[in-house]
Amino acid sequence: MKHNLFRMGNLLVIAAVLSLFSTAEAAHSQPSNLEKSEAVVGRTVGNYRLTDLNGGTERFFGLDRKPTLVSFFYANCAEGCPLVLDNIAEVLRKLPKDLRDGVAVVSISIDPVNDTPAVMASYSKPFVNEFKNWRFATATEDTIKMLTSDLGFVYEKRKDGSIDHLNRFTLINSSGMVLKHFYGANIKSEEFAGTLQDIAGGKTLKSGLASIIDKALIFCSKYDPATKRYVTDTGYLAEVVMQVLFALAVVAFLMSPMYWDTFNLSKRRAEKSASE
Repeated sequence: MKHNLFRMGNLLVIAAVLSLFSTAEAAHSQPSNLEKSEAVVGRTVGNYRLTDLNGGTERFFGLDRKPTLVSFFYANCAEGCPLVLDNIAEVLRKLPKDLRDGVAVVSISIDPVNDTPAVMASYSKPFVNEFKNWRFATATEDTIKMLTSDLGFVYEKRKDGSIDHLNRFTLINSSGMVLKHFYGANIKSEEFAGTLQDIAGGKTLKSGLASIIDKALIFCSKYDPATKRYVTDTGYLAEVVMQVLFALAVVAFLMSPMYWDTFNLSKRRAEKSASE
């Protein structure tokens, strides 16, 4: 009986260790793209040549000598891209006119094969018609790879044509230095306005992530087509929580008197102390 209990205890220990490793690996691998994103803050981006809506070329930044808000998209995206672009438009609408006129916006397609100038012209029409400082463009595959690398924007193309990517837009200054990333698809105009005012006042900017909870929610979320918002993926989150709770329960058991008494460990330790 005691032998079986001992084996059970060992199995629990092994399970706890594996669970902790699994949780640690998930926690490490999932924020890795986020770490790459934050690592480029303060760096200067290359001023690459982009393809505009007319099929001509233009420089990435510096055309208006203004701070530039940068986002990435692809026209066939049915989830995150429209939300991010709509969020940018909503932010711009609510900005005071002087701030709105003082910032440029460029949205760059990461699918140049399908997003031709004609496709982009149709896709971008509602945005460029409303905001005079908003440009849409794309580039060659090689240029996009270099540009996204400079900006710490990681994306992955799937076999079905969809593209996995982080929902994010970035603010750079007129010289191409990365100032700040804004994550998610529900950025408040007050937050962005405050950032522009901080830039004008020469203040040091903080990350767009308020806490580790924000980081977790970026990776524990899924798109809800009913509400057109990203919501917490309770299934994934529950799985992570259960792993952590199981590991903690095993650790608590191993430290409890029940565990020590079951295998007479308390008695053995007392006898060993007495003999010494």
